[in-house]
Amino acid sequence: MIASANFTTSPSIEPADDSIPVLRGTVFPHPRGGLRIRVWCPNCSTHHTHGWDAEDAKAGKSHRTPHCERNRYTGGYYVAESEVVE
Repeated sequence: MIASANFTTSPSIEPADDSIPVLRGTVFPHPRGGLRIRVWCPNCSTHHTHGWDAEDAKAGKSHRTPHCERNRYTGGYYVAESEVVE
């Protein structure tokens, strides 16, 4: 459940092989079904939540378009799990 998840507010960023950043986040079940991943965005200092599925988990990371109004990540970013909350 989202309320019990301990989401980090410190960015966890690492460069990907192609220089697109990787934001690590917490995977959690969404109340309406499926999984989501929540990452801290150092660009706008807030959390972004994206869909997450078995294919994303298998690949280890998945490319996303930022939800920021002022986007400095023009090539997007990757999201990857650092923790799974059940």
